[in-house]
Amino acid sequence: MEDKLSRRKLLKQSSVLGLASLAGCVTDSGSEMTDTPTSAQPTATDETESPTTTEPKTTAEQTTQSTTTTEQDSPTHDHEQTEARFSEEIREKAQEVGVQTQKSVVKVSFNDGRGGGTGWQIDDEHILTNSHIARQSETFEIETFDGTTGSAERVGFYRDMIPDIALLRTDISGTPSLSSGDSSNLSKGDPMVIVGHPANVGDWVISLGPYQRNKFNWLLTDAPTNQGNSGSPLVTLEGKVVGCVSGTTTIDEEQGPISRSDEVFQEFPEPDEFVTATPIETIQDSVNDWK
Repeated sequence: MEDKLSRRKLLKQSSVLGLASLAGCVTDSGSEMTDTPTSAQPTATDETESPTTTEPKTTAEQTTQSTTTTEQDSPTHDHEQTEARFSEEIREKAQEVGVQTQKSVVKVSFNDGRGGGTGWQIDDEHILTNSHIARQSETFEIETFDGTTGSAERVGFYRDMIPDIALLRTDISGTPSLSSGDSSNLSKGDPMVIVGHPANVGDWVISLGPYQRNKFNWLLTDAPTNQGNSGSPLVTLEGKVVGCVSGTTTIDEEQGPISRSDEVFQEFPEPDEFVTATPIETIQDSVNDWK
């Protein structure tokens, strides 16, 4: 219990030190339905509990605090860049892992398909996704990779999105679950696979990028994501899920502010942007409490 509280305390502190942009819930108009993480005291809630946390910021307040991921401001990635980073052997292995992972990834929709994101099967009857998706509704429509459709109900989530994970119970059976890995075994540069539903790209899309580090209890990686990737699994080349994608951040930028420089700028440097994911160990703590 003390370890859980310590992890929770760390998450609260990290929310004050830096806010991550949410990957975003896609709506039918291409806009997002997201809520900005706050530094309010986090309290786990489920569909039977009354939330005790501070209500989310208004749209105007959100705009001043966080920039959500859009097609224009997503991290810049292209096919040639991925080829330069990884050998053909690694790319082939990533494809193999991605194809296998696709079978466990689901599409999560709400409000008759007007909003949604990504989720993945964590056991026979449960789906893991983001709190900023789950807080939008108590029930959801689910579609699996093989085209099976069904429904899910919200089991547990964090209204303040610290951490940004949620658990759903689905009536669909037979979807294979993902095996859990150990995020502490990750090293900088390790290839990471993400499967999700990025808007303006497609569904069950496989992306690849290098792991960077664990900062503020966020796993940081440099793989392509977009609106709709919220809730995507972060998977190693061994096929083990080590995190749940929640958004992007620039907090890892190491270059300080420019001061008294003699350099002439035609364009100001832009900080690198990284994908954030909640570690599997944090996920397991919450899932065990919610079940």
